[in-house]
Amino acid sequence: MNDLFKKRKDFYFIRHAESLGNIGIDSGYDPDLSPAGYVQAAECSEFMKKHCDSTTVIYSSPFKRTVRTAQAIAKNANTKIILEPALHEFFAVEWYPLNRVKLPSLKQIAATNDNILDMDYPDDQWWPYKNEDSQALTLRLGMLKNHLLSDHVRGKKIVCLGHWASVAGIVNLMCPQIYMEVVYNTGITKIVYDGQRCEPVFINEASFLSRPAKRNKTEFSE
Repeated sequence: MNDLFKKRKDFYFIRHAESLGNIGIDSGYDPDLSPAGYVQAAECSEFMKKHCDSTTVIYSSPFKRTVRTAQAIAKNANTKIILEPALHEFFAVEWYPLNRVKLPSLKQIAATNDNILDMDYPDDQWWPYKNEDSQALTLRLGMLKNHLLSDHVRGKKIVCLGHWASVAGIVNLMCPQIYMEVVYNTGITKIVYDGQRCEPVFINEASFLSRPAKRNKTEFSE
């Protein structure tokens, strides 16, 4: 039991706050948060204060909207962010025609944003060289799940900032009984890993928002 307790990890999977793209404003392939999104990020960070501390490990997709949301949480928790490309958006051909997508490198993102852990980030392309299908998305998230559950990730509390597809996908891989039909902006799903299995604690929590998220149905089946 002691060995299992040592392996326990608390995971928090969070979708980014509302972006300009979410409200129909065309701002390219890497939109910032909307004004309401910045409020959501601040409210999410307040909620997460009781779950985070300076030892919390925060991973974020490199997209601007996820980094901005992660920054609010990291600042309140007095901790740093690790850029994690595996949490990135679903690169469907309809959304990201790769011959036109130009995004900053991880090195550039780290150099121009606060609260990002000083690491030897590469300066080459971190997004896929070809568009993804659902199988490729599952493979990417499966590799991330294995990494997060491994002993290589030493944190006991781990926050992952991603997107609708990446949050819903990795939650389903960790807890196959959970199918997230909707992932709210700043919706938080907590999963506890006891060293052997993953169990959900809460799913798509967003009651802390001053303007409640639209309450679309979320599936939870046996």
